[in-house]
Amino acid sequence: MELSESSLELLNELITGESVARPELSRRLSVTAPTVGSGLRELQAAGLVVQTGAQKGPMGRTAALFGLSQRAGWVLGVDFGSTQVAVAARALNGASLGTEQYSVGLASEALDGPTNDLIDAAKELVTRLIEKFSPTHGNLLSVGIALPHVVPNDMDYDTFISWDGNPIRVSSLLETIGIPSGVPVLLENNTNCAALAELAEGRAVNVKNFLYLQIGVRIGAGIVSDGRLHRGARGAGGELALLPFPFAPAESNGESITFGLEQHVGSESLMRRVRGAWSLEAIDAPRDVKELFALSDGGHRLSREFTERHVQDVARVALTVVAILDPELVVLGGGVGQSPVLVPQVRALVNALNRDIEVVPSLLGDRGTAEGAAFLAGEFARVEILGERRYVSTIAAKRSTIVMA
Repeated sequence: MELSESSLELLNELITGESVARPELSRRLSVTAPTVGSGLRELQAAGLVVQTGAQKGPMGRTAALFGLSQRAGWVLGVDFGSTQVAVAARALNGASLGTEQYSVGLASEALDGPTNDLIDAAKELVTRLIEKFSPTHGNLLSVGIALPHVVPNDMDYDTFISWDGNPIRVSSLLETIGIPSGVPVLLENNTNCAALAELAEGRAVNVKNFLYLQIGVRIGAGIVSDGRLHRGARGAGGELALLPFPFAPAESNGESITFGLEQHVGSESLMRRVRGAWSLEAIDAPRDVKELFALSDGGHRLSREFTERHVQDVARVALTVVAILDPELVVLGGGVGQSPVLVPQVRALVNALNRDIEVVPSLLGDRGTAEGAAFLAGEFARVEILGERRYVSTIAAKRSTIVMA
């Protein structure tokens, strides 16, 4: 159903979920009461707006309140990673409807691509949320999917994407996980989605220039500049994994090797170095970075040495990107980045050279990527309904790649 201009202007006032009385709508839009009445009837017929109650005015008169209908539609965010799947549902007004997650842990074999367990889990979670929310919230309007690699700007439905070296056709991925036919799908890098979540409801609310730095098995950055996501010319903005890493070279056959950043700072590489140096220790080697940090906190000498070196490496990564982008804020995320052991030490090292930069842990943790994908889908849905003139989106000028399921 195509809506009139006056109805769209009214919907723009109501789409965030606030209930507003007719006289107030008339005042805000500088239109007559009959125009407001006609527009509201049109929106009610379309199932987008309902009467939510009434309020008494200063003269004792009662005015009807109108707000966005619960059945106006909803969106879905999917974090389809290498080791976990998470989904987040949101109403058209941005309200959270629910989240679910499935993880296979950090077994290295899971990093070679999406396992059958992950694909099955994604389909189960997507199907479950569609069956749960479509009857009560109307049509699924759009889906955001976060992927653990570069998402090119020119991707389409038939493109093959590389998932840790394994080619997967976009159409096969969407069909396999149960995205309904005809629903617009926005594909985006997972770190970019996490940055959008921090912008929407995390540490970076009202911050126009910030850096989301993911430190874990993977290393990456989500860049928000002037309130918009920066994707770069080919969708690879913030890809730090292959950044030359000259400050900690390895030696092999007498020749110095310069690592890609992820090969040295990534948590799997860190733990390989820890295990290789552990042979003379009286206790078992830590199984992961969390255990390494705990041993360091308890005073274990070798653990403390590795922890201090890792903190310095992360701080140098942050300072390198800060020197280029000049953000107001650095948000540390990822399985290692948001650690209460790492954050204050990285903050101290960064502030020793740049006191103007605030360094904080992610507020959203593991759910941030799925929430960011849902936020992306919600922004797209609202722009599609209202038009860009009315709804100014925080999606970048070069939008996340859009395909049709």
